[in-house]
Amino acid sequence: MWNTSETLGPRSANWKGGISRTPHGYVLIYKPSHPKAINGRYVYEHIAIAEIALGRLLPATAQVHHVNGNGSDNRTSNLVICENAKYHKLLHKRARALVACGHADWLSCSYCKVYGPPSSMYVAKNGPQHYHLACCVANNAMNRRKRAARKKEQA
Repeated sequence: MWNTSETLGPRSANWKGGISRTPHGYVLIYKPSHPKAINGRYVYEHIAIAEIALGRLLPATAQVHHVNGNGSDNRTSNLVICENAKYHKLLHKRARALVACGHADWLSCSYCKVYGPPSSMYVAKNGPQHYHLACCVANNAMNRRKRAARKKEQA
C-alpha cells in the first residue's frame, strides 16, 4: 500500500505544480483545505477567483458563469456569480438566443426551433415549452395522421 502523504500533492511523482484540467477544459487548483475541494484535494479555479473577488466563500447554491463560454478563461471580468442554477441556465439560454438571432430575449420554438419574440409565441405556464401556434397545429395534425396510419396497419 502506498503512503498517501508521499503520493498526494507536491510529493507525488505526477505533480504538475498544483494545476490540473478537466476534460471539459476547466482549471483545477490544488487546495486541500478548501471546503469545496473535490475529493478533498482540488477546487475549480473560477470558484476560488470568484470567492477572492467576493471576499468570502460562495453560498452553497451559487454557481460561477463564464461570460465567453471558455471554462479556462478565469479573468474576473469574464466571471459572473449566479445565485442559483436556475439563473445560471437563464444566462446560457439568453446567450444562445443572442448568438442565434441577435436578440437575447427571443425564444426558440419547441417545434421548428426558429427564434422569435415572446409576443409571437405561446409560452406554457407549467414548463419551459414555447412555440408558434401554427407549429403546434401542424404538429398535432401530423400526430393525428400517424395515429390513423398505425391504427389502419393494426386493422
